[in-house]
Amino acid sequence: MAYRTPSGNYVIDDLATGDQYVVLDAPLMPVYPLGNGLIATYDAKAGVVNVLSLPQIELGELKLVVMSSPGSSIYVNGTLAGVGQATVFAPYGATLNVTAAKPYASPSTRIVHLTSPGTIYVSPVPLTAYVALRVSSPIPISSVEATINGTS
Repeated sequence: MAYRTPSGNYVIDDLATGDQYVVLDAPLMPVYPLGNGLIATYDAKAGVVNVLSLPQIELGELKLVVMSSPGSSIYVNGTLAGVGQATVFAPYGATLNVTAAKPYASPSTRIVHLTSPGTIYVSPVPLTAYVALRVSSPIPISSVEATINGTS
């Protein structure tokens, strides 16, 4: 299955394996899924239909695999590319802003200048909360034991 995001990127879902591929800076022309891993693009100005397969896209673009912690949403140049893991194809020399975000965590961002295929790891940073504990008692006390979320 293939579709175009509002920002003009292709997203290709391989329904057999569950893999998702994002092709950045794809030409601004309609895209049609043909089945069997093929997609067609139509250039209305030139009147040309191009039929592409995933291996052809891989030949023309560099592949970047982004790994993150489970449940982290991965954004590449503002486009949601996957959750936990993403595979992105982009032109040689492209500058990619890769962000991993997760609830209750500070997002983490890496800028990647893509000059060769590779794998990067980007993980959001868990938020740390500091708590002040104040105890008032009608009788004098010398110590207090407190448990927050199971931790003393």
